Amino acid sequence: CHHLWQAYGRSHRVHFFSVPFEGVVAELQRSIPDGLIGVVLKRMMMRASSRIAARARIPILVTGDAIAQVSSQSLTNLALIDEASDLPILRPLVAEDKQDIIDTARRIGTAPFAEVMPEVCGAISQRPNTQAQRSRVVAAEQRFDFGVLETAIEQVTLTRSERLLEQVAPRDPASLFVVQSEQALARETNVSVIDIRPDAERDSTPLTLRRVECLEIPFYELQAQAESLPADRRYLLYCDQGVMSRMQVLHLLDRGLTHFGIYRGA
Repeated sequence: CHHLWQAYGRSHRVHFFSVPFEGVVAELQRSIPDGLIGVVLKRMMMRASSRIAARARIPILVTGDAIAQVSSQSLTNLALIDEASDLPILRPLVAEDKQDIIDTARRIGTAPFAEVMPEVCGAISQRPNTQAQRSRVVAAEQRFDFGVLETAIEQVTLTRSERLLEQVAPRDPASLFVVQSEQALARETNVSVIDIRPDAERDSTPLTLRRVECLEIPFYELQAQAESLPADRRYLLYCDQGVMSRMQVLHLLDRGLTHFGIYRGA
């Protein structure tokens, strides 16, 4: 976002809104059937965006959806997502070919960011429904605690675009404590591994460690529970690709919790 502002919008004051959605993702995992999680997540994002936009006197929303790129972007699911917004939604990329989008990203200089940016929503269904039924979505949302969404909206932060990089702490990747294998893990003392994957992923491919305690705390609950874990022990976060665990460790380090690292074995 800072790059786009600097390259194309420096003549204007642009505001960046950030909404903490970890609690919303956790509630989705608890209350929404697996196949509908992706669509309901987008509906919650649209509800939050509409509310925040109304406060800021923003008359329209713009998204990067492209038809059939992911399961939530079928025509049926996009129509269901639109229902949740009080504002019109523009989708300038909706009929673009994926390669054309990549080429545009390279031309405007955002491709280097996109190529290393992790998928962090953590609410992708194991078996997503590409043609969700409206009645099922509405019924599922009746089980959702909308107080969680209200809390997320209340906690929105606003940053002027020219100040965005002030929030980015440059960090040497070598400074992160990383254990690469179970053999290396066995040589460590006073450590535990935390499997931060969602329940469905853990159940389908369980992590088994013979000599080290393994805790199960989904990533969307970790930030709330981290401070209650004893600081005289080191905790190594595990996920399938190592992306979410790295991001979570960086968040924890920014909060001053330095006894967390990454486990990449399995």
